[in-house]
Amino acid sequence: MFDRIMIERMIQMLGYRKPNMAIWHGRIDSETDYRSFRWHQYIKELDLSGKIEVAPTKLSFVLIGYNVDEGIILNSGRAGAKSGSTKIREFLINKPCSFSQEIKIFDGGNVEYTSSVEQAQETLAELVDKCLSNNYFPIIMGGGHDIAYGTMSGLINHFDVVKQNFGIINFDAHFDLRPYKRSTSGTMFRQIHDDIINRGGKFNHLTIGIQKSGNTLSLFDYAKEINSEYILAGDMTHENTAINHYRVGEFVKKQDLIYMTVCCDVFASAFAPGVSSPQPMGIEPEAFLDLFKDILISRKVVAFDIGEVSPTLDSSNTTASLGALIIYSLVNFLGEISQ
Repeated sequence: MFDRIMIERMIQMLGYRKPNMAIWHGRIDSETDYRSFRWHQYIKELDLSGKIEVAPTKLSFVLIGYNVDEGIILNSGRAGAKSGSTKIREFLINKPCSFSQEIKIFDGGNVEYTSSVEQAQETLAELVDKCLSNNYFPIIMGGGHDIAYGTMSGLINHFDVVKQNFGIINFDAHFDLRPYKRSTSGTMFRQIHDDIINRGGKFNHLTIGIQKSGNTLSLFDYAKEINSEYILAGDMTHENTAINHYRVGEFVKKQDLIYMTVCCDVFASAFAPGVSSPQPMGIEPEAFLDLFKDILISRKVVAFDIGEVSPTLDSSNTTASLGALIIYSLVNFLGEISQ
């Protein structure tokens, strides 16, 4: 796990870039009527490089970009995800403010690749910890799915994973439990497992959307060995809706806190072509959103990230648009249930 004091001192060197608020401009229907506002009129800047103020409301979201795809390259995947957060922001610019003014949204800037995936993850961990310490809800946009190790490291720094049951719910076509010598986009949940176990905690992990064709038998064996639960993409059918809701609900019930992460290769390539490893037989967004809301309604989710949005590999920005809609749904649904 990362040394928090060291990271606080080195954060600028490790690639943090403050928000570029110039991108937040778009259609304006009214300059005074909040009900006509769009995100670009409402979002505020939050520079995370120094001391920050406590969140102004009980539900304040911070968008953080993880502009790193070196982990994908190290995992022999197709690069392109480092510009994912930029493109997602573009599709959030004109989204309507469909939530109460009690909800606040901030742009917290980006983590850029400097010299290693590990350094980028260290910086992200510190930013996540800082957000949580000041009562902000972090939403991280990638970038390779190695984003998950940075996010979860920040959560482990902030929360006590020994005294609290901490559940990880991963929507993904792959386990990402491969053996590691260094961080890649295929190793992070094994790294997280080892960090939690080494601290004396319990690894509570559920992956939804696993592809048999995308994971070796040894990875299935290892998932069983560490009691990592999973739902196959092939079982995400209408006939299995009730049992899938039950399985996810039972997992959520056992947790005190939940970290939710999405790798966009979980979706069928018709909906998410812009990923490192497209999945023709992936899941549909409607099936995802059903379970997504089931998890959020528990009020246990404390952080969210989405990775593998690769604009250079995308078709008509389909994947980036989907990523933005997922974030839009997250903010709106958490806003609804917080009333």
